[in-house]
Amino acid sequence: MEKEKGTGLEVAHARERAWLLQRWELDADLETLGISENCFELQCNWAL
Repeated sequence: MEKEKGTGLEVAHARERAWLLQRWELDADLETLGISENCFELQCNWAL
C-alpha cells in the first residue's frame, strides 16, 4: 500500500497541503457551525 514516492518529509508536506485544502473548503461551513480554531489545531496535530 506504500505507493507514495519521495522522502518522509515530502510525504508529510503533501499530506499537509491536502489537509489545508480541505480546511479551506470547509472553512465557511465550520464558521457557520461555530467550531473553534482549537478543533483545527487538534485535527492538524492528529493528521500529521
